[in-house]
Amino acid sequence: MNRRTGLLLIAVLIVIIGVYAITQVQRARETGGLLQALHSTDHGKAMKAMAALRDRGKSIEGQLVANMQSGNDQVRWRSAVLLASVNTAGSRTALRDALADTYDDVRMDAALALGKLGDKGAADSLALMASNPDEAVPVRTAAVRALTLLRSGPHLPELAELANARPPVYPEGEEPEELPADETLLLRQTAVMGIGVLGVAADDEVASRTMNSANRGAPTAGGAAMQVLSESASMDLEPDAEVRATACAAIGDLADGVGTEEMAGQALKRLIRCLDDDADVVRIAAIHALKQVSPPDAMMGQVDAAMQKAAADDQYWVRDAVGSLEG
Repeated sequence: MNRRTGLLLIAVLIVIIGVYAITQVQRARETGGLLQALHSTDHGKAMKAMAALRDRGKSIEGQLVANMQSGNDQVRWRSAVLLASVNTAGSRTALRDALADTYDDVRMDAALALGKLGDKGAADSLALMASNPDEAVPVRTAAVRALTLLRSGPHLPELAELANARPPVYPEGEEPEELPADETLLLRQTAVMGIGVLGVAADDEVASRTMNSANRGAPTAGGAAMQVLSESASMDLEPDAEVRATACAAIGDLADGVGTEEMAGQALKRLIRCLDDDADVVRIAAIHALKQVSPPDAMMGQVDAAMQKAAADDQYWVRDAVGSLEG
């Protein structure tokens, strides 16, 4: 390589380094502007900033952690959301501390972030939050979602208790003139969904503490979870059709995850009964859940007969669900 070529290569290298340095300075300035936008009263502007900051993770961790001590409620919850993409000891500590924040949205987003980060060390605090009747329902619901993301089997009993806390089902013609608002509907539905996951993850030692509404447990965690879900799928016990539909889906997940013939049999019996539910959304959910469960040989005839009956349902979308599965 002659001297001229060498000088040319050096010049090119200097240009590359200079461009890189300028780019980094510009990015740092941009990041600073985006972090400042977290303080904006313009929610749209703040949300755009959050979207742009999500991929900057560890480079902004220090500022996000510092933001969790801000006196601005909006800054704290926005920072909690962003910390869900920063899986470090510092971010997890800040989020755990935020579970005691005075602002509902901060506690809610901190709970969800801890679930997304897989911080099982926060599970006990999340379970207490989920079970606290004085806590805001959206915050409790977020804590249940976090426990589900963590697959926190030891907390199956807490979710069972939440699923059992349902309004009464009134006989036809005996409903009060004004039904009270079902304020824990979403919490109950989220707990039911989580039971389908935690019932697979839990050790059997929690079975004796996982009760249905009649205070009956089961020898195994999966069996105890199935008892609770079977009640949540019943028109006689659960007044809300969306919760019953969710219970059908959770029954399918539980039976599929446990994978035993005994569990499959229990699941199929309940799902077949759900095909007689008054709400088409429940019947559709039951059909899809039946597809998940491998029937024991002794029950194949029952399942086929139930599906044939569903194929003649009065509602088009129920028939369509059967047809889509067969296709």
